[in-house]
Amino acid sequence: VTVHVWRIGDAEYTFKANFLQVIKDSVNLDIPEEFTRGNEFRHPFIEVLIGVEIVFDKDNEFSGTITKINDYEAIVKSADRLDYNKHYQMLFEILDFKVVITGKIIADKTVKEEKVFYYTFKFIEMSDPARNVLKSFIYEHL
Repeated sequence: VTVHVWRIGDAEYTFKANFLQVIKDSVNLDIPEEFTRGNEFRHPFIEVLIGVEIVFDKDNEFSGTITKINDYEAIVKSADRLDYNKHYQMLFEILDFKVVITGKIIADKTVKEEKVFYYTFKFIEMSDPARNVLKSFIYEHL
């Protein structure tokens, strides 16, 4: 069988696999070690200027500005250096709704002359109401 997998914010992947076992409503496949990467798939960003509070714990709170956002990621400009491998809470307001999203840094860029950091946050967890408000906001501004 040929299997197609789409990773959100990444790309389409395909691989060929043999059936190992079929039990009721599930199928076990022999998954190969390598996949073929197809077309890249990224959700479009919209440009915004939204103030955001970034919280690691009570002693580590930072402020910044969301400059770009989509359904799954945000680019945040900050004067503070943040660490990878940590989960941060991002608190901001859109459409009169206070959004709280847990995210992690997946990329960064530093502009040394201006002492500014740009972080790409991948959204890990948010409530269904926050997701709905975010989607409405993004689709209104595309």
